[in-house]
Amino acid sequence: MISCANGAAGQAYLHTKDAPKCNYYGTQSVVTLTVASNQAPSRNKFFKNLSLETDLPRWDGQFVTFTDSNVISESQITYIEGTSFISKEGARYTDIPRQSGLGSTANIVYLGERKSVSGMGTPKTLQFKSKLSNAATALTDVGVIVGWDATENRYVCIEDGIVKDYNPISLTNPVNIDYVFSDDTVVVGGVDGGQLASDDRFQSLFIAYPSEIDGDYMRGRVGVLTLQSLSDVSAGFELHAINVDYEYSGLDT
Repeated sequence: MISCANGAAGQAYLHTKDAPKCNYYGTQSVVTLTVASNQAPSRNKFFKNLSLETDLPRWDGQFVTFTDSNVISESQITYIEGTSFISKEGARYTDIPRQSGLGSTANIVYLGERKSVSGMGTPKTLQFKSKLSNAATALTDVGVIVGWDATENRYVCIEDGIVKDYNPISLTNPVNIDYVFSDDTVVVGGVDGGQLASDDRFQSLFIAYPSEIDGDYMRGRVGVLTLQSLSDVSAGFELHAINVDYEYSGLDT
């Protein structure tokens, strides 16, 4: 086959099977494809793992469910890094990361409800109505203390003395607060400790962890996967199958 590029006066290209793959008029492109996992499309599922039967080792991926929904708790999205694929059972295998959107709730753990605040300046002592949950002992550098804005119906955190929307993809704790937990009290200091003790949006406290690690499984009736090659495809490649591992939800049986 012979074709001419627009604007290339008098220049023709001869297409042969030996030409570099995905190379269009001298520009090397990547491979992008989108597929849907729609087995039993009326049943809700948890999407867990993914394998590619291919000789191309690296792919980036995006996995989406409920793509046509405007409801924040339904529409879900997560991203698969090409470096996460490993060789397993004769295929390229990876776990499907937990959902990264705002609808995830499994990564947010209730800590307790504030009863009173004592102390002049900082630090301050927060007395809670009951013993703090065990989540207090699991607070790490990636955990974020958050409150609840009942007016806006959203989780919030504090950064540099300003109350901001909680970012579920955050991997570091943006709240500059020193914590000391003990039974039903928390002693807070640091730059943002006073804000945490005085703002009504932190009447109830939660600990939020990165949603892509501890968040909800990707769930839905149909999963839509978009793959993009990260490896060189100019010499050609083979992709025989895309396999998605899931289990059915018990909520719709």
